[in-house]
Amino acid sequence: MPSAVDSLLEQGQHHILLNLEGVASIDARGLGELVSTYMVVTRSGGQFKLLNLTQMLRELMMTTKLQTVFDVYETESQAVDSFAGDALAAAEAVPGPSRNIQNASSLKDH
Repeated sequence: MPSAVDSLLEQGQHHILLNLEGVASIDARGLGELVSTYMVVTRSGGQFKLLNLTQMLRELMMTTKLQTVFDVYETESQAVDSFAGDALAAAEAVPGPSRNIQNASSLKDH
């Protein structure tokens, strides 16, 4: 996943949505990757959000308190709209061109 995220960031795609549909569980290493990815994207001025968590993953996020770190969405349209809302709020705070919203629906195996 890190190389895929680095590639997206290099292409100027700073709004990244990771679709976890079908992911039954994540081990400690996987959670570390998610947190690391979140930090890399955030430090580059972007946003990293999660989509389609299973009930087990939701419980894991609550147990580890990571639900306070990640924005999690049930539908892709809600997640994409959240990027637009964040960009609108930023545009209102800082004059300039609007941001390009990109969606990486899955970074599995990268």
